[in-house]
Amino acid sequence: MIALGALAALLLSQSAGAVLLDFEYGGALAQLGRLRMLVERLSKQNVLYQLHLAGQSKIQIIDTASKIQETLDLLHAGRPLMVVPEPPTAEIRKQLRQIDAAWVPVQRMARASPFEYLRRSREFIDPKDDRGDPLMILYFDDLARQVVVEADRASQLYIKECHREGWERCEFAGVAGIPGMLVERIMKEALLVFAGLEAEKNLARLAATRKELDAKLELTGSSSVLKGAISPARGKHGETAEVLWKDIAAAWRRLGNELELVARGQAEERNLQQAASVQVLLVADMQRLAVELYQHTEEGG
Repeated sequence: MIALGALAALLLSQSAGAVLLDFEYGGALAQLGRLRMLVERLSKQNVLYQLHLAGQSKIQIIDTASKIQETLDLLHAGRPLMVVPEPPTAEIRKQLRQIDAAWVPVQRMARASPFEYLRRSREFIDPKDDRGDPLMILYFDDLARQVVVEADRASQLYIKECHREGWERCEFAGVAGIPGMLVERIMKEALLVFAGLEAEKNLARLAATRKELDAKLELTGSSSVLKGAISPARGKHGETAEVLWKDIAAAWRRLGNELELVARGQAEERNLQQAASVQVLLVADMQRLAVELYQHTEEGG
């Protein structure tokens, strides 16, 4: 009855144009977090593909692009049964259109065949300026970063509305997908350093992103939400959350060791292959832990 009552309240709130419920804000913010993570993954996949590393295929790139478009469509239209609301304000709707506009060139380049890739790139890039980057990897990354910037702005608008309505845990909901996004970005920046593409600039970016992820993980580790989620009182869910947290810490240390080799210019291709494998597992564990943390907050934790 509680679930049916919540669903009825959700449907009524949307049809009447009323304010969103707290879990609706959480649903929208989770999708924006997923969107940012997928965009960073797409840019990383493009680097791997263009440099012929880790067996990256074009099909995987197109699949990620499709997931990004599906997430955008979901944010625009909403889907009550997935606890994703329609955009509640004109300002948010406008900002979602800004994400669309930033996404257009990235999508075209991502979906282009290997024979069309450079031609598609030239639709958005001055052909007289290649930055020593004949494969247009850096331009693709610049365009992808702009999509993330616009998604960040949309997330902040949702958080602002969430606070305005007086709901709790707005900031907690707002970090959904951020650790995973940072891990994808870290791997991409390490690849750019390894490839010698604006190495100094991307080395500084890599250091900053690692520092940001360290801070996010430290904050999570000291949070009451995590401590409650791994409590023995939650039984198997508590055990699962605790194992995931330990696995995340261990994987981050292993990835950090490979990144140190990149930073010192001592990395070989096998180090990048190992780092890529660890990174995939790390993101998967982060996503699973996020589910456990969210379930704990729904339990009243």
